[in-house]
Amino acid sequence: MAVREKAPGGGGGFQERRVRETYTDAYTLELEELYWCVVEARSKTSVADARRDVELFQMILRAGAAKLEGSA
Repeated sequence: MAVREKAPGGGGGFQERRVRETYTDAYTLELEELYWCVVEARSKTSVADARRDVELFQMILRAGAAKLEGSA
């Protein structure tokens, strides 16, 4: 979780802190999740999620291509 707050001193700046719920790094958390998905034969995401991801990537690529065509 990221927390943004005004920096002390009245300079108008902000400081950002990252508050971690655990000291376990993200890689270890993902590896443990993968382990349980394999052991319990459950999927982390569905086929519908994968399809939406592909659609999103297509939209991003189309937007980038349109931007390049417009600047040429």
